[in-house]
Amino acid sequence: MATTATPPREVQVTQIQPGIDWGRVWNNLHSIPTSEGARSAWHAVLHDLLPTNTRLQRIQLAETENCTLCGEKDATVHRLTECETAEEIWEWTRIRLTAIHRTDRRRISPEWLLGPFFRFWPRQRHLATLWILANLVHYLVQNRRTMSLEEYIDYLRRSRWKKYQENKGWEAVGSYLEIL
Repeated sequence: MATTATPPREVQVTQIQPGIDWGRVWNNLHSIPTSEGARSAWHAVLHDLLPTNTRLQRIQLAETENCTLCGEKDATVHRLTECETAEEIWEWTRIRLTAIHRTDRRRISPEWLLGPFFRFWPRQRHLATLWILANLVHYLVQNRRTMSLEEYIDYLRRSRWKKYQENKGWEAVGSYLEIL
């Protein structure tokens, strides 16, 4: 009876960023044809749960909000697209995504990592884009200190091989992952 009397609370991230179509974000997150680890890593990014120095300082667990690796402000976008090797990995990924979408590199926004609120046609291209971004986030979140572009490329190739070995794995993303 108590749950019928009070409406469910909104998730905090939807209150912080009300301009985003969160229904589409959640649908995209749950439709990614990838591992649970990659999906949960992206879920942590969407909810701003990464232990960045900006977040740790906000809850008074760090003295500074600057990155320990490069000295810039350590926010989620910085950690995923700008800091040290992450910038090289992000640019390599953007080039692959521009080839898949046949568009200009500037149209591939870092905001896609913070909220996959896009939808592409055909569905295989859409799912391949989600797969690539989810694996990018997973790799960067899990391997903060020991990442390199070569290791990331090997990681993607292994993940792609596993995807293609699954029952109907090829049908979900088509040949879009061949660009990797």
